[in-house]
Amino acid sequence: MAFDTTSVGPNRPLIDHLAGILEDVGADVTVLPDAADEGKASLLARLGPDEPGGIVLSGHTDCVPTTSQSWTTDPYRLEIRGGRAIGRGTTDMKGFLAAMLTAAPTLAAGSLRRPVHLAFSHDEELGALSAGELAGLLLPHQPVLAVVGEPTSMRIVEGHKGVRGFRATIHGRAGHSSRPNDGANAAVAAARLVAFLDDLAAEVAAGPGDDRFDPPFTTFGVGRIDAGTALNVIPETGEVLFEYRPVPGDDTDELERRVRRHVADVLEPRLRQHVPEASIDVFAWPPLPSMSPFQDEAASTVLDVIAPDAPRDGTAAFGTDGGHFAAAGIPTVVMGPGDIADAHTANESIDVTELAAAEAFLDRVTAWATA
Repeated sequence: MAFDTTSVGPNRPLIDHLAGILEDVGADVTVLPDAADEGKASLLARLGPDEPGGIVLSGHTDCVPTTSQSWTTDPYRLEIRGGRAIGRGTTDMKGFLAAMLTAAPTLAAGSLRRPVHLAFSHDEELGALSAGELAGLLLPHQPVLAVVGEPTSMRIVEGHKGVRGFRATIHGRAGHSSRPNDGANAAVAAARLVAFLDDLAAEVAAGPGDDRFDPPFTTFGVGRIDAGTALNVIPETGEVLFEYRPVPGDDTDELERRVRRHVADVLEPRLRQHVPEASIDVFAWPPLPSMSPFQDEAASTVLDVIAPDAPRDGTAAFGTDGGHFAAAGIPTVVMGPGDIADAHTANESIDVTELAAAEAFLDRVTAWATA
């Protein structure tokens, strides 16, 4: 908990700490520095033989900020109170990371007949930006199953929506508010974009859906609108952060094309009415794929052994690193300690009995790997 791994900052100190622990118990450790940010890295460790048919245990090391939240404890100092562990990331998802580390010496001490891969990613909270690289490195090992330890109260989630995130940057022209034709109002353009997204969301919600999900359709969200400095100044620049979360099977590329066509054909001409050089740039973050429930007999057999009594909750509306593992062809489920309702909150916490349940689950993984 003492490692501040908020996504906007580095996570390398934590990764180096994990690497040291895992190397000490004899794991084969690979650290994967982020090419664009030397302060960030992911880690992949293997315990047991370098053979196909193993299992992947996966967790992300980054957390969301505590900014503007009213904490009554130090978010980066673990506190146990009333049977709950309190601190940033306890639920999402350092609790599962700690359970993985607790299991590592036992796994290393056993005579593993099947490999257990431990995957630690970064920037999951920014769109699972590093999980694709981890999935690519894992695929040659042909793991039979991946378990992503996001908080599900140790229930099995077999599918989830994807995430497509965007940033629209509006370049207008400033001027005095009494002379609107001298400028190009970035705030108005931002408002028109948000109104279009809201209309598009309503259209998609009224169409065919997927009843496995709640809500059963692709949803849209606007996370931030930023434009303007004063009442009497025409805003010169603006920014809109928005996303959509597609159900499996939706043509997400077509949705993006519709947004871009509306920007090019409707919004930019309006913005350029008096300022020809005005423009709107739409940046897309790498997509996080949705994850459909897998149909794989071998993976199902393993899941029945390592989680025989775990309830199966079907699907979730949130996205995880598992979307990349599944897209790479690795059968994947999401199952971990903690309640998603506690994630990202002030005084984030996890019941210690959930951590004990995660350790019991990993004991079964160890038994499977040595059988």
